[in-house]
Amino acid sequence: MLKQYCQDRGGDESLDWAFDNLDLVLAPRSKRPKNLARKIGQEKIDKILEEARSGGHRSGLSVANSLRKKGMAISTKKVISVLREEGVYSDLKKGTL
Repeated sequence: MLKQYCQDRGGDESLDWAFDNLDLVLAPRSKRPKNLARKIGQEKIDKILEEARSGGHRSGLSVANSLRKKGMAISTKKVISVLREEGVYSDLKKGTL
């Protein structure tokens, strides 16, 4: 596919250039780190764990909804992810937390 594209664009010279500069051709276009936006601070993690341990919750959705009512903007998926990373999600589901 790359060979055909280069031949259509400029013949063998552009094909040679593409193979000589393969790291440039295949490099991702965005320089922004992909996972930077997904990080949350320790303060939010502590609030999630505190809310999960406060009792009355049997799911990540319940914890997330409670946090949203308190003014924290957070997704259910992120709450579940934090609870899993901290090793308390299975205890929450069992009701032993």
